Amino acid sequence: MNKNIKPAFWKKTSVSINGKQAERLMLVLRTNGCEYAKNSNGGCTMCGFKNSASNTVSVNEMKEQLNWAINNVLSENNQITQVDLLHLGLFL
Repeated sequence: MNKNIKPAFWKKTSVSINGKQAERLMLVLRTNGCEYAKNSNGGCTMCGFKNSASNTVSVNEMKEQLNWAINNVLSENNQITQVDLLHLGLFL
């Protein structure tokens, strides 16, 4: 199986939404990484995203990662209220 098909990271956690307990899925998609890591001496020293990035992630592989998460993570528990969708290379 191609390593790019699964997301780089996923975790289900509890969260408070409008004062009520709910379940959240945090999903980090594997991508080609950030431009700073590619164009500098390895990127930011505090960031480990470059370790999970790949130079060959296609658009179809990103779709496959989402499909994998829907079929393998979301289907386990229909109580997920919030999905946080992130990707490698975005830092705010």
